[in-house]
Amino acid sequence: MVHRLTRLHIIFLTIVFFLVFSVCKKLFNQWSFSRRAFVDEQIQESTAEIQEDFNTTRQTEELKQKACQQIAIAGEKIKLKKKDGFNVSSAVVILKNAKNAYDLSDFENALIYARESSNITDTLLLEKIATSSAKIYVVKRGDTLWDISKKHYKKGAKWYDVWKVNKEKVPDFDRIYRGQKITIPGSYQSNQS
Repeated sequence: MVHRLTRLHIIFLTIVFFLVFSVCKKLFNQWSFSRRAFVDEQIQESTAEIQEDFNTTRQTEELKQKACQQIAIAGEKIKLKKKDGFNVSSAVVILKNAKNAYDLSDFENALIYARESSNITDTLLLEKIATSSAKIYVVKRGDTLWDISKKHYKKGAKWYDVWKVNKEKVPDFDRIYRGQKITIPGSYQSNQS
């Protein structure tokens, strides 16, 4: 028996072909969409990792910069206090710890040590004031801490020491008022006429 291909067979085969083709096209589109979604997800994950690495690097750089600045500030404070005759040996030891931590790229501990060293030098003045005679000065109109410091120490740069002693009375060093009583550390007082 010979099978002949009729128009009905051709129509049937064409319909089957288009059904198979449309099913394959839908499967391909779904696969393509899921593949695209997977690639997008991978890109987002990599972008997030890169951003996180960037943020970590930026934070490390900021911490490194802060530690370096604080070490420099503590060093300058130590130099000034040593020049004024204070015993700064404990602050020097802690500053060396800060420098060692900085050299080892442990910037967080370097910053902590440097701040501690700076705080020690700040408290040296307060300790010396407690043991020395201090003078009370009444602020006059137009006075600034720089002027007061220059009047009492012959150096305007000593304003920071005056402000440090009076930090509770003068929280903002730019704002002192006429009639306000501030303490002048006695160990620096010069003879006035």
